Amino acid sequence: MSRRADPLPWVLAVVVGMVCTAWTPLSFDLGWILDFGREVVAAGAIPRVNHRTFLSPDEPLVMHEWLACLLFYGLHRLGGAAALVAARWVVLAATLALLDRALRGLGSRAVVRSLTLALAAWGLQAGLLLVRPQWFTILGLAWVVDALVDGRTRRLRWAPAVFLAWANLHGGWLAGLAVLAAGLVAEALVGRRRWSLAAGLVLAAAAATLVNPYGPELVAHTLRHVSSGIRLANAEWRPLLPPRQPFEWAGLAALLGAALLAAAGLRRRVPLLAAFLVLAWVASLEAGRNLRLAPVLLAPVVGASLEHLAGRLPPGVDLARPGRLAAALGVVLSAVLLGIAGGELFRFHDYRGPNPGPLLQALARDGFSGDLWADPNWGGSALWLLPEARVACDGRNVAAYREATLRACLALDAAPDPRAVLAGAGADAALLFADAPASRALAAAGVERRCARGACLYGLVPGVLPAEVDPEGPGLAALFLR
Repeated sequence: MSRRADPLPWVLAVVVGMVCTAWTPLSFDLGWILDFGREVVAAGAIPRVNHRTFLSPDEPLVMHEWLACLLFYGLHRLGGAAALVAARWVVLAATLALLDRALRGLGSRAVVRSLTLALAAWGLQAGLLLVRPQWFTILGLAWVVDALVDGRTRRLRWAPAVFLAWANLHGGWLAGLAVLAAGLVAEALVGRRRWSLAAGLVLAAAAATLVNPYGPELVAHTLRHVSSGIRLANAEWRPLLPPRQPFEWAGLAALLGAALLAAAGLRRRVPLLAAFLVLAWVASLEAGRNLRLAPVLLAPVVGASLEHLAGRLPPGVDLARPGRLAAALGVVLSAVLLGIAGGELFRFHDYRGPNPGPLLQALARDGFSGDLWADPNWGGSALWLLPEARVACDGRNVAAYREATLRACLALDAAPDPRAVLAGAGADAALLFADAPASRALAAAGVERRCARGACLYGLVPGVLPAEVDPEGPGLAALFLR
């Protein structure tokens, strides 16, 4: 089938994806991402030590997503939240275009592409909803899948260039390299590709990842990051089984559905597509967060299976016309929903629950330049909003901190005397959830504080607390609009 085909399935998938990501929560990581980009621009160089913290200020800083930080900072500076949201949809459209190309290469008819791509767009919201560098891993993985399905050596020879960029954008290039290697091995096993060519492509792609400001240290650091035990403190890094969150149950159901479809209808390009299916399962079971990659790996499996099943329908059954009508109606309905949302599409939104926005706004207004111990969920925002301060505990994790330091951040609530821990660390103030055990202990000890919207700011040295705090002040999302 021609690779130039009806664009309606792709258009449908894009607008479905836009509807699924119409509400953009403020990522807790966005603050440190923008702050790092700001530092690179201000210094004209990449910071090599973690001087933005007071817990381990001489700790080597290896930011494997440095280029994504720089890009996000540039976009935010140009157009604020709206520019970042628009960039997310560009990545969504490009990812779906690559998957559509792969499906057309497998001979999928329009109705099958419409259904498969719409399902993929729904699944991609898990990885694209938040403004985070993982976008580039989803896009890069889609390129790998399309190039493997395409099969032509001239496409695959672009792999080193793709992985060179990818390694500077996000550490997920490791997953992409695994998929590239597995796909090439699967085809070499059945004689569809020379072993020498397969090995050469993988080695060239791996070597390209060394072209970065940190050299081999970036690769070593990325490997340490994915193997670090401290990452399990973050629920999304824990194994998928047993499922705990609704999206994990949905992801497990999708994996099971794809496996059943493959068992019933997978016939063409079995080695490659079977490799995609196995990798989707292995990655997702290893860590629930890897479900974000599953839609990219499963799309060609589902598309090829549905195409085979559709080909077994009686000759008189024509799915083309009703399929096109349904896709057109889906596009119209999605466009209406997006139109209703209007300007809300291009701004960030706060999660429900405690929000330190008023407190951080007050600190920024007063020009706070001390040492702030923050809850890890809020430390990244503090880095961005308080450029003269030093912050402990934020989402940079092992990129910026030793594991012992991270464990100390996480253990504050369990400390018998949180005030002594904070004083020993040299903190001037502490920003905590109002109902956290450490917060209650500080309040019981009579430490001066300011509270608003479920967050409390404790003054550990005289004169650091803002004189006035608006208890109904803006949330964090409003502070990131520009």
